[in-house]
Amino acid sequence: MPLESLPPELKVILMSTMPDVSSLRNLTHASPVYHQTYVGAREEIFHNMTALTLYDSNVSTLEAWTAINAPQIDHDIAHRKVMIIEFLDRYGDGLTDGRQRFMVEESLAVLSLHRKITTLVDDYCTQILNQNPNPLSTIDEANIRKASPAELRRLYRAFYRYEIYCKLFCAVDIDEHYYRDQAQHELFDEGASVEIFVKLFPVHEVEELACMHNYAQECYKNLVPGMLSSPILSFRHPVNAVHNFTSRSPSFLYRVLVTETPQERLALCEASRHFVPEIKIRNALNAYERVLDAGHWPWKGINDPVSSERLPTAGWVWASKRGVENVDFKLRRWGYVFWGQKRLEDWDIKEETMLNWPWPDSGISRP
Repeated sequence: MPLESLPPELKVILMSTMPDVSSLRNLTHASPVYHQTYVGAREEIFHNMTALTLYDSNVSTLEAWTAINAPQIDHDIAHRKVMIIEFLDRYGDGLTDGRQRFMVEESLAVLSLHRKITTLVDDYCTQILNQNPNPLSTIDEANIRKASPAELRRLYRAFYRYEIYCKLFCAVDIDEHYYRDQAQHELFDEGASVEIFVKLFPVHEVEELACMHNYAQECYKNLVPGMLSSPILSFRHPVNAVHNFTSRSPSFLYRVLVTETPQERLALCEASRHFVPEIKIRNALNAYERVLDAGHWPWKGINDPVSSERLPTAGWVWASKRGVENVDFKLRRWGYVFWGQKRLEDWDIKEETMLNWPWPDSGISRP
């Protein structure tokens, strides 16, 4: 049976399984019959594409919906803090806005963000899995360079939450006199970001965020080597240029990653020279660790079983039992909380030898 003779409901299913928006666009442009069906079922098609994409990557709909709808509210709007707190209350309760389907604009936003995060996940795996912390292990290297579904779920989850944090707590392109003139009651502090966002996750999932922050930091240092010496960037941020840009969001890091030359990457960052994060993610993570050091277990919980894991990986259990210092800790550079016990066994890493992992090569370099 010719594809154009399929009944409309099967055409919708076929279009819903297109690998990407470009493929769908090509099909509807090439076939007037499919274009007619597409026009009548556009929202359903895009919703199905989005749901399938998230399902294939083990990404919670809650995380995706929150990442694209997180309120990037102008900082001079009254009641800004209340609006964000209410938004995060719903997120913590595992709630979106009650609709059962993404609107077309939301589907396109999720698909675009997911494509960027997939590129970052692939790069992260390339940088980490091409190295072996135990060169004496006999594992076939080709069999260990592909992340398992559970590992991918953790990686995607961390990048989506990183995106959410940056949208909520990191301002974009604000005037240099902003902080001096801004009414302080509409600004969050580190403690507030921990209380209303970071505490939603169990401690091993906060470590996932810390590992991603470490990855972003290494990316900027190696991909944009001129960042620290740039007079444009160092004029306002002498030492903190890298730490500021790690709060610029995974979406921006994706743009840096796919830009071809160091000079073009530096120009991209210099064009964002007015970027000033309200609360650097590094500072929020440090504030969270101070809470842990005080002996508290600050987990309020997030009510979405798909989004959050209650059981940590073996790597985190082994490291935490030994009371390791987490700030800039080398295990973060290995992404130790992402990998399953099978991978650790393949690397011949055991609980008693885990703290002897070498410092990984930075590896994150481009022409």
